[in-house]
Amino acid sequence: METPYPKPISPTKTRVGWIGIGAMGAAMASRLLSAGYCLTIFARNPSKALPLQSKGATLVNSLHDVARSSDVVFTMVGNPQDVRSVVLENNGILSGLNPGAVLVDTTSSHPALAREIFKATRDKDCWAVDAPVSGGDIGARDGKLAIFAAGDGGVVEWLSPLFEVMGKHTYIGKAGCGQSCKIANQIVVGANLMGLSEGLVFAEKAGLDVRKWRESVRGGAAGSMVMELFGERMIEKDFRPGGFAEYMVKDMGMGVDVVEESEVERVVVLPGAALGTQMFSAMVANGDGKFGTQGLISVIERINGNPEMLDPGRGGRARSKRLCPATFNTCPPVQLISPTSSVTEAQQPFVAPKVPSDSENFAESHLVANIPKQFNSEYKKREIKFTTLQDSTKNNKNQPTQAVRKCMHCEITRTPQWRAGPLGPKTLCNACGVRYKSGRLFPEYRPRASPTFVPSLHSNSHEKVLEMRSKGGEKHAMGGIEKMITNSQELISNK
Repeated sequence: METPYPKPISPTKTRVGWIGIGAMGAAMASRLLSAGYCLTIFARNPSKALPLQSKGATLVNSLHDVARSSDVVFTMVGNPQDVRSVVLENNGILSGLNPGAVLVDTTSSHPALAREIFKATRDKDCWAVDAPVSGGDIGARDGKLAIFAAGDGGVVEWLSPLFEVMGKHTYIGKAGCGQSCKIANQIVVGANLMGLSEGLVFAEKAGLDVRKWRESVRGGAAGSMVMELFGERMIEKDFRPGGFAEYMVKDMGMGVDVVEESEVERVVVLPGAALGTQMFSAMVANGDGKFGTQGLISVIERINGNPEMLDPGRGGRARSKRLCPATFNTCPPVQLISPTSSVTEAQQPFVAPKVPSDSENFAESHLVANIPKQFNSEYKKREIKFTTLQDSTKNNKNQPTQAVRKCMHCEITRTPQWRAGPLGPKTLCNACGVRYKSGRLFPEYRPRASPTFVPSLHSNSHEKVLEMRSKGGEKHAMGGIEKMITNSQELISNK
């Protein structure tokens, strides 16, 4: 510990720890690195830490190690349960904090939990500040976040040099007040997003040029920071997340039901917040919980039956121009074929979302997909190339290997690409929408969403394929294939 509270903070001496390197956390941590601070980070998925490591951050193996080596520890995680897990549970941050260290929670969490953490840190002669932020990924990247800091006033003032790197902070009051301020902020943001969504849909239905409409009203009373941040994204149907829509359900839900049992007299009736919570819940129910909050316009579009927002190729979910994790060569449309395909698990390719510069670690494999005549009379067979990753341990023994889940529909392999769906958490491929549950894929032909759909790879687990072969035998005729698919309880149409 070189500069514990109240020693002045200095980029050359103060050691900063960071937990949570998603879209917001990574941008905020990156600004601290750019300002010259020494940063120690922990990530459950080490590959996500590579961009920060390239800027000088140090990756350690546990939350305890981050706390033990830091004067100030920031957290930016998903929800109150995550905050409790990383801070208060065994081997969490609290177990490694040194006397005089300060914990700064920038997560949008519950006021009662913030007060609990403050009390726990004081018992260890440490300090805690709840300092949730507003401004989205753009504000985090540009250092223009609004920071709602609460706790001990002297500690908040001491943290000013760090806060100034990320945005503008305001001291709100005692522990928990920062989280209450953020909940009120989200109620206003949610109402703005709903109003902007409805305004854009109305303007389009009225035959107006939506861009001209936005330009004409942005300087008047209808203008807002929400319009500046998300207006163009809504028009472009760009739903890449800065903050997930599912987090708005959590934040606004706390506004509707924020008080503890001992604080019944503080209950507030918030009909607008309740309606906003339901609208964002509708986004999550549509499978779009991992879209950005600007995706709320998709709910309004659906209510009004706008065909542009209903894409049958993606199960009727709103389209997004979010960055595609991988690029593939296209092939003619093909139809789901029998699990009697001769392609084995060993032949299923691994395709990395981003190809590293050291291309010598990569090789090409060739697979052949059977294409029915009625779809394209020119092609009976088509050779499709996939970029496959060789065993990295042969070339770099020090490089860590990670188990990743593979979508056999579109070959996307990174675990963060799986999101919540009708079958539970992390059951829907974020790239193509194929559903996955308990080791099984629930396939569906999606020509526009995944032009590289390879039916011979799109079967259930290898063991199930062998079982079905032993029962039904090899059937190559289309009639026999359709019969096997119809009678199988394991291949379920995603209709």
